[in-house]
Amino acid sequence: MDALVIFVRDRVPLRAYLLLSFFVSLAPYFLLDLPVSYPLALLSFVGVFLIMLQMRLLDDIQDVQVDRVAHPERPFASGEVSVHDGERLAGILQLLLLIFGTLTLFLVSYKAFFFYITAAVYIWNNYKWFFFEEWMKEHPVLSFCLGELAFFPVLFFVFSVVDAERTFGREALGYSFLLFFASMVYNVVRKLDPKAHPAEQNFVHLMGYKRVFVGLMPFMILSLFLAESLGFAFILWPAELTSMVGLIAVLFSSSRWGFASALALLSLFIHAAAPLMAYTFPF
Repeated sequence: MDALVIFVRDRVPLRAYLLLSFFVSLAPYFLLDLPVSYPLALLSFVGVFLIMLQMRLLDDIQDVQVDRVAHPERPFASGEVSVHDGERLAGILQLLLLIFGTLTLFLVSYKAFFFYITAAVYIWNNYKWFFFEEWMKEHPVLSFCLGELAFFPVLFFVFSVVDAERTFGREALGYSFLLFFASMVYNVVRKLDPKAHPAEQNFVHLMGYKRVFVGLMPFMILSLFLAESLGFAFILWPAELTSMVGLIAVLFSSSRWGFASALALLSLFIHAAAPLMAYTFPF
């Protein structure tokens, strides 16, 4: 229990995770124009939060050798929490995810069960480098992209809780890709610190600012079209354009990466909250 408390205190942005889980768990109701079922929304909320918590924990354990050089103050790197305790905690949490997923089979539907178990198994395999550790480490950009794909089964789970028949509908797919693109942009931009230790192999070292800018533009442009198709253009276009401004600022001065990262994070939350915002402030 002490290991969990220390880890959550030092490494989990609790308010951000809770807020993101809240927005995502409610999004299907507003997108599908259905009345909110609070018990099911709570189920989705807990499920999404647990997945994000496990992803953060596994990521920290996976990166412990790098963190001992680049971030020695972190719990696993500093030894405040042993890697053994972290792995034991991850095992317990993984078992909890599997139990939670099994409960959805009886409480909701087989689709909810399938997608939640898929998400749980996927993030565990990502932690294990999909059993190709050396090859994955030699291709860090691909490894990063594969990790981000965990978003899809989580979001499909949330939609299948609300309406299993519309899990792959236009609204579900559009929202899932919107959030995936926004997450990709944020998780790349936050790794553009020019002063980061080379051991981290962040995107400055792997690609450079210009290639990052060119690589992220298609995601942001596609997001503009998806936002239009879902009726969220009035909400998401300003968010996307603001993120673009942040990236352009980084091109002119790498010291502005923190500014760009903050804008990308804000954009991620706006993307997650877009269905609720569109319902609350219709235009």
